[in-house]
Amino acid sequence: GITYTVWYSTNSGTTAEPPSGALNVSGITGTSTILGGLAQGTTYYIWVAAVSSGVPITYSMRMSEITYSEPPAPLEVNITGKACDVYISWKSPSDIGDLPITGYVIEYIYLITNTSISVNTTTLNVHISQLIPKTQYMFRVKAVNDLGVGPFVDMNYTTEEKNIGTLQIDPHFPKGITINKPSEDHRYNCTISTFNNIEITISFTQQDHTEQDSLESDTTYMVHCIAYDENGSEACFEANGTVETLPGKITEVNI
Repeated sequence: GITYTVWYSTNSGTTAEPPSGALNVSGITGTSTILGGLAQGTTYYIWVAAVSSGVPITYSMRMSEITYSEPPAPLEVNITGKACDVYISWKSPSDIGDLPITGYVIEYIYLITNTSISVNTTTLNVHISQLIPKTQYMFRVKAVNDLGVGPFVDMNYTTEEKNIGTLQIDPHFPKGITINKPSEDHRYNCTISTFNNIEITISFTQQDHTEQDSLESDTTYMVHCIAYDENGSEACFEANGTVETLPGKITEVNI
């Protein structure tokens, strides 16, 4: 009876005949077979022959196929940021073949200690927060498909200095102050202190200002506020200010 043999090789041979040393799968009685153990991302040339009594009758014309592989590195990585967070964007790699990309891995490395953290996303951008101000990091972006993780493209980035803002603080009678919330939309913990290191701690979030009464009159106070994000982690914004409370009440006496 007629069987089939499939020859395959990374050597192109000729259009009508496989090269010497080509591998083969023989004794195929149907019209399909599976070629296993192939290298990823490699072009294979394939010939099929009908065989009778162990002798090929005729070969098919040469065919070629590229095996799947992990995706190539992403393109056009861009990083922008502030003191404690960065935004990273990129473009999908080209020449991904028929195997779609399923996601991306972003790794950021604190170069001083060589420690790293990875995050996963299915989008073409990511926001990374809680970084250390004025510090150099290495960011790596890798594409992923069903075969695994591809090579990375990396970029170094140094975060900015921490933003220190100025508070608007107004005194009000008799022994109080009003702290106006900075423009940053955060929750704030504030410390009110004197040069004698007497401290009062307050916090505010939704309101645009907070008041603190029962202070000493005619006294200079320093106020330091630290912002926190919605997860309760320290945000990268602080604000400082000083204010002098009003003098004590003076009674007017007519003479």
